[in-house]
Amino acid sequence: YRIWHKHVVAVVYGAEPIKEVLHDVKNTRHVFQGILQFYEGLRMCGRKGMLLSSYNDEWKIKKSILRQFLNPRSIMKHEAAMLQIIDRALFSANRGILGCTTRKIGEPKVRGRDQDCGEFDVQNLLELFQAIASDVMGECLFKKDFGCSSKDDGECTDLAMLCCQIAKESFYLIADPTRRLPFRKLAIKKQTCRSILKVRQTARNIIEKGSPLTDKFVEAFDDIEDIIDDINSILFAGQDTTSNLLCYATASIAHLPEVNKWLREELSEVSSEADWSEINLLPRLDAFIKETLRLYPSAPVSQRTLHKDTDIHGYSIPEGSTIWISPYTAMRHPKVWDRPTEFLPQRFIDIKNLAKCDYFPFMAGPHECSGKHFALMEVKLVMFHMLKRYRLTPLDTEIPYYRFASITLHPSSNIRIRFTKVE
Repeated sequence: YRIWHKHVVAVVYGAEPIKEVLHDVKNTRHVFQGILQFYEGLRMCGRKGMLLSSYNDEWKIKKSILRQFLNPRSIMKHEAAMLQIIDRALFSANRGILGCTTRKIGEPKVRGRDQDCGEFDVQNLLELFQAIASDVMGECLFKKDFGCSSKDDGECTDLAMLCCQIAKESFYLIADPTRRLPFRKLAIKKQTCRSILKVRQTARNIIEKGSPLTDKFVEAFDDIEDIIDDINSILFAGQDTTSNLLCYATASIAHLPEVNKWLREELSEVSSEADWSEINLLPRLDAFIKETLRLYPSAPVSQRTLHKDTDIHGYSIPEGSTIWISPYTAMRHPKVWDRPTEFLPQRFIDIKNLAKCDYFPFMAGPHECSGKHFALMEVKLVMFHMLKRYRLTPLDTEIPYYRFASITLHPSSNIRIRFTKVE
């Protein structure tokens, strides 16, 4: 470990030490709780929102509520809603209704026309998938139509922008928890705070309208502001991470012809009318998603702070230290992975035994992502139906470098892909 501004920062790697940290709920707490006192803008997620709060009785109740709605059996009822949103988004993209798409080169850019377009360009892949992820979260979990996949100014547009903005800005506070933002920079952040108020109002509207999930939170807790924190945590985590994963999966297919051919060989043997029970059992599609998560985990780093002096795998770490765990580096470790930086989904067809914390894109322990089954279902459905309908051609020479200085692994620039209808 090292001393950073009189603050101890320990970087933990290796499956066993990482497992020790992620499963230790008595001696560690989420580092965000310390950060929030310095940057009130992150109140969007909130001190008591599930995404940022520490392990306690209240947190366990919230986790239990989410598990009721996000376990593998419960999410199967959302298949029809997800498919409808995917169809709507691809329809809107095809006809140039969404601002992130343009029509086939040489054709007039007329929005909303009835004719089907055999080819169109997506100029910002992240925006397309943010629209899908927002509407899936809204419809499936909160019974609310945000309208993001059918128009440019859907109700969660502010959330999509805030996900990128906050993920980028807050990273620097994570890197140095003792840091204070200069007054001049805080003034600039007022624009972000205004957008946060809009997002909080969206969450308030969701609670007032009611849904099975929000009603459970209202029954269990009295403070409406804390429930708003929880709703925004769910929206932020579900929308931002899923859209990033879909971006890198789609870009990998477009830029890697051998992977594209390998995956399409399996998809060609399955009917376009296949339901979730069939799609979920496709081994190559499953391996492809796992490899995407290995190379591009949505959350590249996670942090914990120590309540007291703690021994971690033989090292004595003092109280108050920040512990860094990086799924990004752990899942590229050359001692664990053969050709670790190459995109080789075939490896997951052959792998039989793998330590829990050698592969943990959804983290591990009590803070393991509650929505991982929901996210995987959404991603597999999007990829299956998108690839059954379109061929993908990259409009850039390489996948834009990911931006590591962020809570989540955002592309450093727009990912541009041409969609050509499969005859």
